[in-house]
Amino acid sequence: MELELNEVIEDLEYLVSDSCTDTQFDYIEEIEIATKSLKKQIPKKPIFNYNLSDTLSVFHCECRNIIKVSHNAGTMDNNDAPNYCDKCGQRLDWR
Repeated sequence: MELELNEVIEDLEYLVSDSCTDTQFDYIEEIEIATKSLKKQIPKKPIFNYNLSDTLSVFHCECRNIIKVSHNAGTMDNNDAPNYCDKCGQRLDWR
């Protein structure tokens, strides 16, 4: 059974509350989901593949999703770059 994100949040809030009588072992799945979600919020640099033109470059995420970024000629300003991978949700660091 796959947990809904709201259920995960509620369960974790209960786990850290003063009224909790359970142990962390009762919430392994919730802890794993929360950990995975938090790790996706740590920005990772996309990997450069090649330039399609002077104004279009191709990168990919760790999940191998292709990311095309348009930019001004001769400069990688990343104004058009996405903040997150649309396939896996990883936050991207374009700096």
